[in-house]
Amino acid sequence: VDSIIGQQLSLKAGEAIARRLRKKLHGPPADWPSQLLSMDLVELRACGLSTSKSNFVKNLASACESKTLRLETLIDKQNEDVIH
Repeated sequence: VDSIIGQQLSLKAGEAIARRLRKKLHGPPADWPSQLLSMDLVELRACGLSTSKSNFVKNLASACESKTLRLETLIDKQNEDVIH
């Protein structure tokens, strides 16, 4: 999520948006996908995300929730391996 938020933003702006979003999330990160999916675009936009970034975050949360994407499998991979 931080990578999506930080795209084409200054580091300071990206960190501020991520901080506002995290204030809305509760519990361990494993619980966040369902929370993100329950948020509407207005809530995500209020945190500072653009509509397109809000949609990307919701798509990521959906993939995590459905187990289509397992983030723990990406920890030791290089960026290029993850992208392809």
